[in-house]
Amino acid sequence: MPTQPHGATLTATRVEAADHDKCVIADSDGTPVANVRVADHGPSVQLTFTISLGHLSMITRRELVDAVFRLPELSAARAVQAAAPLGDAELLHLLLERLDQISTRAAGVTCLIEGITRKVHL
Repeated sequence: MPTQPHGATLTATRVEAADHDKCVIADSDGTPVANVRVADHGPSVQLTFTISLGHLSMITRRELVDAVFRLPELSAARAVQAAAPLGDAELLHLLLERLDQISTRAAGVTCLIEGITRKVHL
């Protein structure tokens, strides 16, 4: 596991939920600081990002997104629907690096992002 500044450690853990979704979790000193719920709905994959209060380093954000896009569900070109905290420009930038045919819109305190995964990730 890579070690982050201030003791943050990313744990790329697949947690099977009752509906068979997966979850990638970023821990800091054993405490979850961010997670992404990954739901495979056949033609599309839904990503729901949850970031705890406080600053999450760009390194942790990048490793979290990298771990999500290494999942088999996102290894081929597929439609992606993502929900991320509105105003998280760093996270949005990381998603824009990995998606084509992108559209974004605000919905309350959430940014909804739709796109197609690139065949070759950056």
